[in-house]
Amino acid sequence: MKKLMIIIGVFLLLLLLFIAPFIVPSSTKGSGKMVITVSIFPLYDICKHIAKERADVMMLIPFGMDIHTFEPSPKERVALEKSKLFVYSGNVLEPWTKGLAGNNSMDMSRYVTLRKLSDSDHNCSHDEEPHNYDPHYWLDIDNMIIAANEITKKLSALDPFSQSYFEANLQRYTTQLTALKNVYETTLSTCKKDFIIVNHNAFGYLGDAYHFHIASLSGFSTDALPSAQSMKRLIDTIKEHHVNMIFFEPFSSDRLMQTVANESNTSVAILHPLANITRADIAAQKSYDDIMRENLQKLSQALECE
Repeated sequence: MKKLMIIIGVFLLLLLLFIAPFIVPSSTKGSGKMVITVSIFPLYDICKHIAKERADVMMLIPFGMDIHTFEPSPKERVALEKSKLFVYSGNVLEPWTKGLAGNNSMDMSRYVTLRKLSDSDHNCSHDEEPHNYDPHYWLDIDNMIIAANEITKKLSALDPFSQSYFEANLQRYTTQLTALKNVYETTLSTCKKDFIIVNHNAFGYLGDAYHFHIASLSGFSTDALPSAQSMKRLIDTIKEHHVNMIFFEPFSSDRLMQTVANESNTSVAILHPLANITRADIAAQKSYDDIMRENLQKLSQALECE
């Protein structure tokens, strides 16, 4: 009888070891880690650097998609509800988040320093619904530091046992961001020109921080269609300020900017607003720091910095 009990015990233990990998709590992914979902790439970069292997960080908006055209499916909305934390940027940038609230959501526009829009900002596109702040807050490196600190506080509240781990990662990340800010300040303090031309009005935070002016073909929406008058006005601005390089963005067609370039005898390059990145960028493991440094090289060239 004793041998039989031992055999049954061993059998039950082996059975438990076999089925254990398939038993996953409903509130987590298969890894058993807490799930953090974010809307845009800069928030993804922060969470990946702070949480590292302690969480599964997911981008809700697919890599390679223009964030301005995204609308979550019912399945994606259900996934949000199952996430331990959802970090997003507010309903100006992401109108589909309007009315979204709850203990598992975090609107980053409520924490960072937002840039108020001027009349010239609004005049970039007369077809858009007006709002009173520029939603591209992550292009201010100080805002990235603020966001990283706030996300670290939230993660520490969700997982108190990992607080010291998150805070150590935060220190390394903010050191990296501070170094990035310093190289921007050093490089862009030696420029001969102070004017850039872009297709999409996303770079106001950089212009304010490093004292250069911006003219754009469209306003805050990448799919806004400019008039012939707007294109002529931009070409006149290029000639007036002796601009030699103009910029367009990933996820938008360069057709109109190529037309402007041909009419004004300028070159065209990509300047990245970083709201989202391509699958190729992810495969290459590019970070916020990497792409911001690529942007700096192009800005330095366009502004003729020493």
